[in-house]
Amino acid sequence: MYRGIRDPGCRVLVLSATPDAPAEPTPLSVPAELLSKSPGPFDWGGGTETAGTHYLSIAILADLLGPSDRAGIRALLPFLRRFLARLPQDGFEISDTVFFALFSAVAGGVRAEAQPRIETPLSSEPHPVPRS
Repeated sequence: MYRGIRDPGCRVLVLSATPDAPAEPTPLSVPAELLSKSPGPFDWGGGTETAGTHYLSIAILADLLGPSDRAGIRALLPFLRRFLARLPQDGFEISDTVFFALFSAVAGGVRAEAQPRIETPLSSEPHPVPRS
């Protein structure tokens, strides 16, 4: 579970719960190896993509996919940035299941667009009727 808290630092906490233990919040951060410079504060909402939504997208993708999946992060980054830009500005709470559903929908749409369209010619002749 990811909880965005709108305060001066725009924090995002990751709530990891197990059947044996309650959710322990830990701050989400961008893995240093994924950026060439220090990230700014996270941001979301407002309908526009900002540097803050970019950094938050990288952090969430790295947390869900693993920081070594650079190709996956790169492919999903623009979609997640758009999604985060449209969240309520005052805060959010979203489960990893929602993010994975978004990623699946995006990947399915990309695969569908990449498939060649096979058009079947329309015949002006009626289909033959089998004789018994």
